[in-house]
This record gives sequence, C-alpha cells and structure tokens, in this order.
Amino acid sequence: MNSTLVTSYYQGTLGRIRDVAVTADGTGLLLVTNNTDGRGSPQAGDDRLVRVALSPGTS
Repeated sequence: MNSTLVTSYYQGTLGRIRDVAVTADGTGLLLVTNNTDGRGSPQAGDDRLVRVALSPGTS
C-alpha cells in the first residue's frame, strides 16, 4: 500500500497519534490518540484507541 494513500485516508480524522502496536494476532494495528494534552479545547472522544485492520500481502 502506498504510504501517501494511508496518510491521506487518516488525515484530519485521528488527531495526534501517540503510539502504535501490532495486534496480538498480527492482523491489525492499535493506535492510541492523545488530543487532550492541555492544548486547545478538550472534547469527548479526543483520546481514543483505534484498531486498523491490515490486509494480507500488502506493504
């Protein structure tokens, strides 16, 4: 998969990604967002745990 495509897909939707980990079964990624760090106006849903599915055979 083209990294530009992935960047464009998630741009403006998740905010600051603080950490990324591979799921235990290797089929996805877990992303932790942190948007309530004292900047701006915190809102419900700013800090999230997001699972992104990975497709086999893509790079």
